[in-house]
Amino acid sequence: MEYTDFIEQTRGVSRLMEEDKYKEAEEAIYSLLMSDISDADKAGLCIQMAVVRDRIGTSEEALAWFDKGRGYEQPLCRFEVALAKARYLADLEQFSKAVS
Repeated sequence: MEYTDFIEQTRGVSRLMEEDKYKEAEEAIYSLLMSDISDADKAGLCIQMAVVRDRIGTSEEALAWFDKGRGYEQPLCRFEVALAKARYLADLEQFSKAVS
């Protein structure tokens, strides 16, 4: 996928989320995840998918998306998804899980 197409599509996802069109945002994110983008970009999209799942009301699925994102970022020695998951767990007042 061309970088400009990726940027345009991620902006579209953001607009859908701002408009509370979570099912459409979920479909767009999933489509991007199935494309040939980098694992670093896929990790970031997993954060967005976790946010979508949370807003739909499924925190367990949100946590699963954070874990999927961690799988993409760990080989790259990155921690953006792990930090986002820790913040999310802290917001849920699951502090001991957030620390680990």
